[in-house]
Amino acid sequence: MIDKRPSQKTTIPVIEIMREKRSEDLETQIIQGLQFDSLQLPQDLLWDDAGQILFDDLCNSSVYYLTRKEKEILHKYSSDMVATIPEGSALIELGCGDTCASSGIRCQFLVSADGCTAEDTVMAAYSTESQPFRDFMLNGLQSANRILGQDVFCSSNWTFGTVFDRTRHEVQMFYTPTHDVSIYINSERRKISKGEKVAVVTSGKWPEPYFRSIVEGIGLQVLDLWTDSDQVYCTNSPPLTHHCTR
Repeated sequence: MIDKRPSQKTTIPVIEIMREKRSEDLETQIIQGLQFDSLQLPQDLLWDDAGQILFDDLCNSSVYYLTRKEKEILHKYSSDMVATIPEGSALIELGCGDTCASSGIRCQFLVSADGCTAEDTVMAAYSTESQPFRDFMLNGLQSANRILGQDVFCSSNWTFGTVFDRTRHEVQMFYTPTHDVSIYINSERRKISKGEKVAVVTSGKWPEPYFRSIVEGIGLQVLDLWTDSDQVYCTNSPPLTHHCTR
């Protein structure tokens, strides 16, 4: 990938640092979310073991443009990305907790962002008519049932929807009952009206100017930016330039 590669095959150790999400944590989040005025379910329900397989199917579907765009960027610019990583660096994926503990260490992030604002393209990827997307979303309700240990959400009573909120730069995904329903959790009854939304997950759609404003707003700056040929998806390298104090 880069000019100065070792002549022999190098084995790079990968250390799994993710803490497993305990079912009791999710159970508490489900119960609490259904007690709010604005109903919600934890997004982690979507990515259980079955959900991860279904999400792979969605990613490989023809309408899910994000996978194609990200692959294009990696194919074209992976060497450039590798060249920005200093020798001896450690690659850590998906967050590092409290950065104040390591505020003296200069580091950088490689961040991918979907900047597509073409509503027809975006909504085709998150269409309720897409079978892979439908399977993925509705599995979230079955995941909730598995966590709760009872059939709280009957699949025949529920559907889902998506809304592109341009003001918030995001696609909002939610469940909604097809008619008035009553659900029972720990013998407590909760009535949910037909059409009432139960929020579950959002997907940000951040064009470059908006992304830069977020990065700069938390004290970072964009060092490099790589984008696809249509300039709707980008990968950024913003170095950490601020320090935490207590």
